[in-house]
Amino acid sequence: KEHISEAERTIRTIKERTRGILATLPFLHLPRRMKIEFVYFIVLWLNAFPVRSGILSTFSPRELLVRRRLDYKKHCRVLPGTNCEVHDKPMPTNNMTPQMHECIALGPTGNLQESIKFYCLTTGRVLKRCSFTPMPMPDRVIKRVNAIGVREGQKRTFRFLNQRKEPFEWT
Repeated sequence: KEHISEAERTIRTIKERTRGILATLPFLHLPRRMKIEFVYFIVLWLNAFPVRSGILSTFSPRELLVRRRLDYKKHCRVLPGTNCEVHDKPMPTNNMTPQMHECIALGPTGNLQESIKFYCLTTGRVLKRCSFTPMPMPDRVIKRVNAIGVREGQKRTFRFLNQRKEPFEWT
């Protein structure tokens, strides 16, 4: 029943990076799906760099498994939490359905197609798209994200659980 120091340090690093992302966001309440995707974003980038105490000091854990490096130009096109207008995949249609969605950027998918994950403000789903336009953050978008978070019963805090499933509130 002893703690493993390396695992505890990694958990603490993930919590610190999560707090760093929270500090950049203007929202008071975050939807559950956004919180989950932000943790995925943090873990993606932690695994993208070599670890001194790892198997090889020249290859990252992600590179050992996937056999591909992340590229700055492909995977760092937008910061998480940025308001974006996301374009639908090109499908020729003659109907009047909208071809763009108002979304919040969640981070890269890590694939070769340069896809980015977005949280759609109208449907609440995660969209993976390559084409988007960053937009300024208006007050109505902040109010919409806060309303979704309130409806889901979420706050700005992240709630991590320990082995016994006891909550550890952390802001």
